Amino acid sequence: MKALVFAEKADHLNRISSKLKELGFEVHALSFAEVNADFLYLAGPKYDYASITAAIDMLSNEIRPDLVVFSSTKLGKEVSSRFAQRKNMTCITECLDLQLGDSSITVSRYSLGGKTVTKIRTHLPAVVALVADAIESKEQSFQMNVREFQIPDSPQIRTVSREEKRREAVGLKEADVIVVVGRGLRKEEDLKLVKELAKKLNAEIGCTRPLSHDYRWLPEERMIGLSGEKVSPKLLISIGVSGQIQHAVGIMNSKTVIAINTDENAPMKEHSDYFIVGDLYEILPELIKNL
Repeated sequence: MKALVFAEKADHLNRISSKLKELGFEVHALSFAEVNADFLYLAGPKYDYASITAAIDMLSNEIRPDLVVFSSTKLGKEVSSRFAQRKNMTCITECLDLQLGDSSITVSRYSLGGKTVTKIRTHLPAVVALVADAIESKEQSFQMNVREFQIPDSPQIRTVSREEKRREAVGLKEADVIVVVGRGLRKEEDLKLVKELAKKLNAEIGCTRPLSHDYRWLPEERMIGLSGEKVSPKLLISIGVSGQIQHAVGIMNSKTVIAINTDENAPMKEHSDYFIVGDLYEILPELIKNL
């Protein structure tokens, strides 16, 4: 059984390759960096969907894979759907796990806004996009045959200019303690309270979508939720967060959750170990003082 893999991040590709090798696949990988694979097609970086789709199409015609796997990033989901449409193959994205059956695969993915995990079985060949961070990387042995590969230029897209996106170094996934703030905060200046609390706890700061995407008080790298980061700290303190399911999906692996909210019936109550009903502007100063 052969699998063809693409991920723009080396860590994502290594995790996916490890999982596929565990399932018994011979792993063929298109990558921008040296990664673990039986057959590695090493290419210069290109990030437009049309070029990557064409490259995967070329390689699949040569390799004839039973399964084509992408990292479930923005680019990976774009390319996986376009490639599957070309080949008239089943495509399933946002997959959390992958199991192999007789001429079929079974994938797990969130459904109903993250309230449930659904298992879907489909026959091979197929296309899937895996959430790489959900995969535990295990030590595997690979043949490591390396070949230079030229990703074709796309006639559909022309790069006019390129500029790095301003990003902030954020360690939400590795953090033991996270302070998450939501729309209960009245104005951007009040973030100093949250930052002071985080400093006392040596914690990372996370937020809900409105604060990063609507108000732009915090960078989008700090958003936690269905379309943001999924975290698993030992302690998570939620401040002024309503707790809608789109956010709750991102914190469900937290060990202990403490929430502060003025609404005693906020959905966040159902996701918390300790739920404090009160005004964050009264509670935070006292909490910081006592810490």
